[in-house]
Amino acid sequence: MNLVAAVSDQNGGSEKLEEQTALMWAYEKGHDSIVIFLKHHKRPQDESACGDYSQPGSDGSYVSVPSPLGKLRSMTREKIDVLHLRATLPHQFHLQLLDIECQEVIGSGSFGKVYKGKCKGKTAAIKRYRASTVGAKSDVDMFCREVAILSKLKSSYVIGFLGACLDDPSQFAIVTQYISGGSLYSLLHEQKRLIDIQSKLTISIDVAKGMEYLHNLPQPIIHRDLNSHNILLDENGHALVADFGESRFLRSAEEDNMTKQPGNLRWMAPEIFTQCTKYSIKADVFSYSLCLWELLAGELPFAHLKPAAAAAEMAYHITRPPIGITIPKPIVGLLQVGWHANPDDRPEFKEIVPILEECKQSQAVAMLSNSDTTPIVAFPTALPMVTDRDSDDEGRSTPPLAGHVSALRSHWEQEATRHSDPPREEIRRHLPFPQIDKNGYVSDPLSTLRIPIDLPRQDNRDSRDRSQSPNT
Repeated sequence: MNLVAAVSDQNGGSEKLEEQTALMWAYEKGHDSIVIFLKHHKRPQDESACGDYSQPGSDGSYVSVPSPLGKLRSMTREKIDVLHLRATLPHQFHLQLLDIECQEVIGSGSFGKVYKGKCKGKTAAIKRYRASTVGAKSDVDMFCREVAILSKLKSSYVIGFLGACLDDPSQFAIVTQYISGGSLYSLLHEQKRLIDIQSKLTISIDVAKGMEYLHNLPQPIIHRDLNSHNILLDENGHALVADFGESRFLRSAEEDNMTKQPGNLRWMAPEIFTQCTKYSIKADVFSYSLCLWELLAGELPFAHLKPAAAAAEMAYHITRPPIGITIPKPIVGLLQVGWHANPDDRPEFKEIVPILEECKQSQAVAMLSNSDTTPIVAFPTALPMVTDRDSDDEGRSTPPLAGHVSALRSHWEQEATRHSDPPREEIRRHLPFPQIDKNGYVSDPLSTLRIPIDLPRQDNRDSRDRSQSPNT
């Protein structure tokens, strides 16, 4: 920081024509990253240490305000991306701000906010990007890539694309169909709904078909952020894959240019978490396997750990969630190969779909499904949709599984006593006791059973479950 560069005259004289510090040189040459670095490490006694690159009271948190040349380079690159998108996006997908009407907020993230609203008179989900901040991850780049990917998709198993506003970078918006049932995460962990085994398999098959479609396009797409937040459910209980903000077109398998650690850490494949920049569509298979386990168990993978700790546990200790004994054997095998540490040993989705469909038609699953005709989950027509790809589950408390298992067992025993001859003591003697592994997970054989609850009101059921749950 103390060095000064001096330029002498052409005759080799000692007269100084110009003095320049490293900071001044970097600023004039447009090397913004060097400017930010030097400003951050400027001498503490220098009153101008903060200058243009920090905010009052920010305690050293510097905001990137680039030099004119650096800003011009950045703007030019982003402008080229936008101009290319405008030229290649089919005309029917071009929208004006007058075409959309934002109503209530249904999601948010670092990109901006997601609204429920109207697009040309139809109900839609509107993703509004905030104004791009130079120095952070390029929102313009993410916006252009997401629009380019969505415009190529046409499947009943992925979110439908209605169009995008491209005219003004400060007003960027992506408009997709509105899915009224909300996210799988919301259903399982916020509303705590009980889902019968047939519905679980329907959801898992729909997601697998959506991923199979993405991976088998002429130019395959790797999702990179598949988790229960990004699986949306319609009013009929069918699932769609959504949120392609982290997705990208798959290039040659030999290229080593993929982004490090995109998506949510809790569902992240080990090869991505370990800073690898060369991975394939098999990373999506790993994330899908965790979602499948989450759906069948009704619990968040490694709920007792923070997301980064969960990813580290899977990557470095090869730990996987416990598998309950009532999960059908074909799915057990599917989980074991789907979250295999070696990506090459994982199956493709075109192999996964037939296994799930055959399992859904199997006699064992039919027996579980036909134990009672009372439906467990009626998918509502107006639940809030969660589409925040950047939302983190840190800080959210997940109720202990033991209380949930206790409530389910009580209902199961009541139903068994009502419809069968053996006394309750005989039933209780034959019930396998839940096993608790070293991580504190309860692997309960009843966790995936279809437990009918014949109660008139939802709130009564919830209060009864709470009263039967032990304090843990």
